Amino acid sequence: MSANDIISDLSYLDKGKQYLKTLSENRYPFKTPKSFDEKESVIFSKIIDIKSNSMRFRLDCILKGMGVYKNADHAAMTSALNALTQVINENKKVREFKALEDDLIIIDNLKGLHARQPFSDQNRHYIRARVTKNGNS
Repeated sequence: MSANDIISDLSYLDKGKQYLKTLSENRYPFKTPKSFDEKESVIFSKIIDIKSNSMRFRLDCILKGMGVYKNADHAAMTSALNALTQVINENKKVREFKALEDDLIIIDNLKGLHARQPFSDQNRHYIRARVTKNGNS
């Protein structure tokens, strides 16, 4: 799912411009899962970067972070996050596919939102790699 499409669709809501401003100017707390950091640290980041039309979005991490960290803009941040989540969940531009054996899937985490269905095959093999450009993620 394209971040460009999500940002565009969000901007058409009644309070869309206000939501975009909130999502792009406030630093949301992302509580990272233990699989990424055994200490379960928190990263503070904007969800949307308007200049690059990119997003940082993992709802479960944001909700856990917002449950712990509250600030003066908490209500506005929650409202904007709810609107964004609704735009994502109701979006007709979602593309689904079934990965086949030996498929290689490459996704730019800043330009495309992605998710997977739960899996039951405990013998599956999954390799995760981080690709950077000039030392920047």
